[in-house]
Amino acid sequence: MNFFFTPQFQVQYHIDNECIKNDIICPFSDCGCQFRSERENMPKHLKESPGLHLNLMCKAISLQKKQISVLTEIVDKQKTQLEVLTGKISVVDKFYGTHLVWKIAYP
Repeated sequence: MNFFFTPQFQVQYHIDNECIKNDIICPFSDCGCQFRSERENMPKHLKESPGLHLNLMCKAISLQKKQISVLTEIVDKQKTQLEVLTGKISVVDKFYGTHLVWKIAYP
């Protein structure tokens, strides 16, 4: 028997996706909207709160732009460090070739 047609799956699918009495969170919850209600009330909330959701989205985008800027700076520093290390490895390779001997000092 196919799992997707079992009564348990159908009940769970109904609760998760269709049931108008199921308590759900606003689709804008990731942006900060804390509204929670039965599924049947969500369209009303969405229709009545476009300004709130737009404001929350703008704040979220602004925060993400700042985070991207910080991460870009970190990546740029790491690129510079890699270039320096690549240069050092190139110099060592020119002097010693592939015959590097590592000495490990024991206490």
